[in-house]
Amino acid sequence: MGHIQYIIGVVFLGLAGIISAQELDKHLWKDRLVLVYTEDRTNELYMEQVDLLKGDIEGLEDRKLVIYHYTPDLVKRGLEDGSWEKRNDRSEKFTETKSDFEVLLLGLDGRVKLRQETILTREKLYATIDAMPMRQNELRRRNK
Repeated sequence: MGHIQYIIGVVFLGLAGIISAQELDKHLWKDRLVLVYTEDRTNELYMEQVDLLKGDIEGLEDRKLVIYHYTPDLVKRGLEDGSWEKRNDRSEKFTETKSDFEVLLLGLDGRVKLRQETILTREKLYATIDAMPMRQNELRRRNK
């Protein structure tokens, strides 16, 4: 049931298809996802968002965050200067967003925790994650 909820949650994101269900499944209960959508990779909001996320790799890793960037036709994982890949025909197809920029946070359970069409600050991102029950458990276990 968990995998189905995850996929259904992504379908309702209202975004262009980005990665296959298998790709999503490998993150379930292991990673939180930040999805950064842009119509154009030269979009100022997109470039600012990526720069902001690159500013604290350690904080992202500590919170088990994996970043996906996508456009209507391409997808890229991570913050390195890697290559963009064309979405393949087996990618899940989702309804496209009406915005030319959007950021989403998916929790370990695959559900949308945050969605906005403006820059997501690290402070807001971290505060949202750090308030999550599973994150609180992670912090308690670490402090023992």
